[in-house]
Amino acid sequence: MSDDGPASDWMRYESEGCQVSEVFDLLSRAHMLDLFHLLATEAEEPMRFNEIQDVLDLSPRTLSERLKSLTKAGLVERRSYDEVPPRVEYEVTSKARELGTIFDEIHDWADRYDLDAEAEAVATEE
Repeated sequence: MSDDGPASDWMRYESEGCQVSEVFDLLSRAHMLDLFHLLATEAEEPMRFNEIQDVLDLSPRTLSERLKSLTKAGLVERRSYDEVPPRVEYEVTSKARELGTIFDEIHDWADRYDLDAEAEAVATEE
């Protein structure tokens, strides 16, 4: 952090292409946070594609794209098994599990400041 205060720190994140912005960009895509949450906090063991699809009710194409993005970012591990029919499982990595504590903190912060109520008020004004 710089000595110029929080605003300059945030600008540094943006201007230097800091990975904080990249993480928020990745996880803010439609359904991505739901998928991440499912795999990181609710799944006690690796999940198969169809299981994830059933829970999140996403099209196969959308789910496939989201899983590829999370895999590419190193947040999800994809394992294929040479079986008939083919079996593929997905599981979050330890890197992703560390993000869980950060999301818990963000959730707690949002609850403290009742951001859900503020968002609803803004939505009804529009």
